[in-house]
Amino acid sequence: MSGEVRLRQLEQFILDGPTQTNGQCFSVETLLDILICLYDECNNSPLRREKNILEFLEWGKPFTSKVKQMRLHKDDFEILKVIGRGAFGEGYQTRQYPDGCEWTYSSSRFWFLSEADGRWNGSVFSGSWNTRLYLS
Repeated sequence: MSGEVRLRQLEQFILDGPTQTNGQCFSVETLLDILICLYDECNNSPLRREKNILEFLEWGKPFTSKVKQMRLHKDDFEILKVIGRGAFGEGYQTRQYPDGCEWTYSSSRFWFLSEADGRWNGSVFSGSWNTRLYLS
């Protein structure tokens, strides 16, 4: 099997996603999440001044910035009602503006307990709300 055929099969495998591959593949959204997570971790690391990491950050900055800008945000939805509120997040019933589909929107912040001193540390993993959408 030639390299070109294998690349086409790999591309189709990824585009089919986990539902059509019996969970053997990541979705495109998951792959984007992984890339953004890697970029953010390298950018916030003390190692970011190393040559290879610096090159990766320069290479990935335009793409990750564009992906972050194009992702769905809370403002893309009309909040119909709050269906839950807790210490780590909120849940909403929402309607998406263009098509009117109703979604359940969940957002949460992740705080962690510092084991060293036994008190809450104010650090947030990504500094932003982590969101999940569920079709209602």
